[in-house]
Amino acid sequence: MKNIKFVDLFAGNKHLLTEFLNSARAVFQSGNYILGDCVDRFERNVKTFLNAKHFVSCANGTDALILSLKCCGVKPGDEVLVTPMSYLASVSCVKIVGANPVFCDVDEKCNINPKSIINKINKKTKAIIVVHLGGIPAQIKAILKVLKEHKGIYVIEDCAQAFGSYVENRHVGTFGDFGCFSFHPLKTLGGLGDGGGIIVKSISHYRYLMRARNHGHIDRNDCSFFSQNSRLDEIQAAFLTRLLKEIKFRLKQRRKQVYMYLEYMQELVNNGKIVPILPYRKSISSFNFFMIMTLKRDELKTYLSRRGIDCRVHYPILLNKLSAFNGQMKNLPLPNAQANVRKILSLPLGRHIRRDDIKRISFDTIKLLKKQ
Repeated sequence: MKNIKFVDLFAGNKHLLTEFLNSARAVFQSGNYILGDCVDRFERNVKTFLNAKHFVSCANGTDALILSLKCCGVKPGDEVLVTPMSYLASVSCVKIVGANPVFCDVDEKCNINPKSIINKINKKTKAIIVVHLGGIPAQIKAILKVLKEHKGIYVIEDCAQAFGSYVENRHVGTFGDFGCFSFHPLKTLGGLGDGGGIIVKSISHYRYLMRARNHGHIDRNDCSFFSQNSRLDEIQAAFLTRLLKEIKFRLKQRRKQVYMYLEYMQELVNNGKIVPILPYRKSISSFNFFMIMTLKRDELKTYLSRRGIDCRVHYPILLNKLSAFNGQMKNLPLPNAQANVRKILSLPLGRHIRRDDIKRISFDTIKLLKKQ
């Protein structure tokens, strides 16, 4: 009986080996390795794919968030509304710019709850970071409706796990003032190294970000403001441009796999033994993860591991309980997040997964949970 990996990056990309090597050779021979034609081409292609006004690439998804916060003018003493359920970069970016994160509770999809932000807004609130966790779109339109009554609050969509997700035929990342993406290898559009990018609506913000990712340069020897080095490598841009050509197929495959799981585990869904985290009506998910919730999460994860099936928890620690906060926020009242974090489990998806694998994972899950 073979082991089933949660992720297998080589298996997902091995059919592109020759093309990747040719791309690397072309970049090498060009002699232009930083902010060249490959980056320009990738930015134009992403802008077209997402139907965005402007798109700026950068070194990684965390930098995309940091640069966006700086572009908003977020400074020490300001507050940024955040979710407790995400990867830690969704909060570390706030601390890095010197601002204070304000945690809001989540909804049944594990995304920030529009109702939870109402009483958290005050004069210090400068921005909100809306994470589309696992590719499941947050209630972005409801959040924007709440914020309509509060002028001057910037909306930053954290789409690190949601490239290709959309709400009412509109891609996530295009609703807020900024849409931040990661092209880390574990993302649905992931390269062979780090990478990131930002969708932006305002031309002035676009011009700022184009300089901000490159030390604030106005020419080779001068800068108009001090900034950081956050450039996407030419070679990664070349790889990502090729991967973008088949992203629709990859996303279609992941969605198909999710519905295979639902087909096999329908009985568990019907009797409430598991709750699959699926997008709201009129929303489509990229399913960077396929998350389920079950009261027997730890028991199920251990059982599947013993059966050679690798599953993950995204993420086992609420962000307000990170060690870096030194216990200052661990007792915040976040009842939904506290309940959900004990139940979430991500099941394997990807090009390395076959129907027989999904059938086996499902039947093993049924075997354990049905007798509980």
